[in-house]
Amino acid sequence: MASRAKFVVRDCWKNTGSHVTSYRCNRDGFYQPCVSEDNRKRELKMQGSRKINGHCPARMTVSTSVGDGVVLVEYISTHHGHDLQLAHIPISSPTKLKIATQLAGKTPLETVLEDVRRLSGEVNRDNLSTRQDLLNIIRRFGLDRLHPDDAISEDAWVEKERKFSKFPKNEQAIDEQDSQSDEGEPENESCVIFYKGKGVSDPNNPALRDEDFLLGIMTTAQRDMLARFGGNIITMDSTHETNSYSYHLTTLMVVDDLLQVFPCAFLISDRNDQVGIEVFLRQVREKVGKLSCQVFMSDVEETFHNAWKEVMGGATRQLYCTWHVLRAWENEIHQVVKS
Repeated sequence: MASRAKFVVRDCWKNTGSHVTSYRCNRDGFYQPCVSEDNRKRELKMQGSRKINGHCPARMTVSTSVGDGVVLVEYISTHHGHDLQLAHIPISSPTKLKIATQLAGKTPLETVLEDVRRLSGEVNRDNLSTRQDLLNIIRRFGLDRLHPDDAISEDAWVEKERKFSKFPKNEQAIDEQDSQSDEGEPENESCVIFYKGKGVSDPNNPALRDEDFLLGIMTTAQRDMLARFGGNIITMDSTHETNSYSYHLTTLMVVDDLLQVFPCAFLISDRNDQVGIEVFLRQVREKVGKLSCQVFMSDVEETFHNAWKEVMGGATRQLYCTWHVLRAWENEIHQVVKS
């Protein structure tokens, strides 16, 4: 069932031998406008503030033992004072990052919206994304054009991302000051794991040409998911011809304990051969270590599998994506049966 509730960090502290984090329902609290009513230039959204001007009892307190890593959770599941509405739930973090990656690669807004609205099961908040949501993500990730030259703009964005965390670590500040937009997710380090701009050489990767472009992205949350589930099923796929530069968007994914596919890293590149994929995977390995997966699934081309085998080692089983198999069969049939 799709989640219709959102919990945000309210406080963190240390007890003797443990770290404690307190989470509260994101509807809890009182609406605090950033400007006075006299200076307000726009009306509130039709659904109103996500704050209920009261307190919702739903909460979680998570205690993690420093010594043995045991996690204890105190959970109150009862919500009060509001309905569980998708309108007041932010877009999920993996979807935000995927959208930001597509937009950074110059994918048109309409194409991104069509992709994110595509249903795969029960309707969730991500499927209800609007054009305004995409504009908010552009602003939040700093994807506004920083320079008329795209290459300089990309360099500036990467430099900005590496210097500053994209989201404040204190989510309460966002929740109180920006109640009309999505909450940010706590980040402790840059999501850029590799970057090589056009026209520059990379002495650490001599196989890359000066004209090659590669941008690898993985957040701390994605890193943790890959480290947790990367020993089971790994899948890689790539989309192309979604922008004027013919860049490929390659996604590294895992299947979690709920059998849901979770994107763990992205590569935007015009070098989608084994050399480029190996460079990307080596950076992933630097973050999570060497992964020995049970199943590796990709398209019928051997590029992804060969690169994975070279960097991470072979998988127990290799599978092909159903869609790519069917397309290969269809192309072969058209070659054999001309009519």
